[in-house]
Amino acid sequence: MSGYDLIVVGGGLVGLATAYYARKTGARVIVLDRGALAYEASSRATGFLSLRGETPEECPLALLAEQLWPGLDEELGYPTEWTQKGRLWTAFNDKELAGLKAVYKSFETTDIKFDFIDAKTCRELLPALSETVIGGIHTTRSGHANPQRASQAFAWAYADLGGETLEHIAVLSVIEASGKVLGVRTSKGDVLGGTVVLAAGANNVTLLKPFGVIFPTAPVRLESMVTTPLPPLFDYCLIGHGLSLRQTRRGNIHLNGGPHEWIDTALEAEPEKPNTPIVRNMA
Repeated sequence: MSGYDLIVVGGGLVGLATAYYARKTGARVIVLDRGALAYEASSRATGFLSLRGETPEECPLALLAEQLWPGLDEELGYPTEWTQKGRLWTAFNDKELAGLKAVYKSFETTDIKFDFIDAKTCRELLPALSETVIGGIHTTRSGHANPQRASQAFAWAYADLGGETLEHIAVLSVIEASGKVLGVRTSKGDVLGGTVVLAAGANNVTLLKPFGVIFPTAPVRLESMVTTPLPPLFDYCLIGHGLSLRQTRRGNIHLNGGPHEWIDTALEAEPEKPNTPIVRNMA
């Protein structure tokens, strides 16, 4: 397989968005994924727009994303369930409150308005909150989307433009000769093209290592859980008790959290999906 202007390794949200915008310019594009499209982090992430202050390098990118998200449904022609109602961090004890106060200092260095609020204001914003909440941080600027819907929207819009996709094909290495990238070697043969984009998450570490490039990422695994639909409770990106939560348009509560588990990944095999007693504790 050859003649591609762009080969995208990894069919998650980043890879699919890259492929869509490249295909929109008329480039011949192919997306390769070792499993099904958006079946790993992009189908299980909480779906928050990460407007915050602990990582200043991330803030400009998040501000740019904030401009793009409201128009994505119209751009792609498919729903992403984007909701921009703000974000609320909550503390349940003095230790958590002290942690939020330390985080708030970094938030104040951004151009985004954050407010440190008391327990009463927290519950005015979200009446369903536990009475044990003692304070929090609030911003009106953050939002969330359905990661499965958003990934699906990019995949369908890309396909509508004639973009090519190969699922269940593992990329084993990047092909290089005389200092020029020629394509990728896969479990089903070589795919050749002018430019390669690596959007393979932690597997970028392995793919870049032969070039002496250190990709500072390590794979971790944490639990994700979705409830049956419930009555409307909140529109916020909600953080509390070590969990990230949002409510979907259908009413499901989607939450991620629990202890992070460091894992190894392989280029040819999907990581094992967790399902442990931590789920019970999350609930």
